[in-house]
Amino acid sequence: MTTSGPASSGPAVSRKKIWGIALLATALIVIFVRRYLSADEFDWDLFRKTFVNLEPYWFTLSLVLSMLSYYCRALRWEAMLRPAAPEASVWLIFESTVMGFTAIVVLGSAG
Repeated sequence: MTTSGPASSGPAVSRKKIWGIALLATALIVIFVRRYLSADEFDWDLFRKTFVNLEPYWFTLSLVLSMLSYYCRALRWEAMLRPAAPEASVWLIFESTVMGFTAIVVLGSAG
């Protein structure tokens, strides 16, 4: 069976992938600019000292509880989306939730 159409020299890059790369690049630029503009206000040495002296038990517990919180939020969203999108994946909703909250922490909330 032959296919009609122009021959391709390699795999096509999807628009979704291009938009993803553009969004990532924009986010990195925004983060860099924000960090550069607020460099005088943030004590990076104090941050480093604090991070180095974290108790591993409490740090690990906080990460586990945060991920559990995100997972519970994803379950809640999955239940709310079920009538409109029964094929919605809890894992994809979990990823979106983590990305959303991370964006708020890194970039700050609007308003």
